[in-house]
Amino acid sequence: MELKLINADDLKSLIYPLIQKAIAEELATKSRTQPEDLISFKQAHALLGLAPSTLYNLVSQRRIPNSKKGKRLYFSRKELFAWVESGKREAAELKF
Repeated sequence: MELKLINADDLKSLIYPLIQKAIAEELATKSRTQPEDLISFKQAHALLGLAPSTLYNLVSQRRIPNSKKGKRLYFSRKELFAWVESGKREAAELKF
């Protein structure tokens, strides 16, 4: 088998269509399987800035809104933002 050198433009013309196809397939799969508002456990802990174990504890204590289908947990972005907002505290007034 002979190796051939290709330039950047040739490489781009080979790879670009494959990347476009992969992205299109991913978007099509995502739109069929998951409404825009629903996010996965991994996305939820990243969005909230919580460690996975902390999020699991909140779920098991039923302290955070979630849905479970089979073994998978799902979260609504809107419900998570409302949950965060509900925990707001008034700032203490500083006296000088």
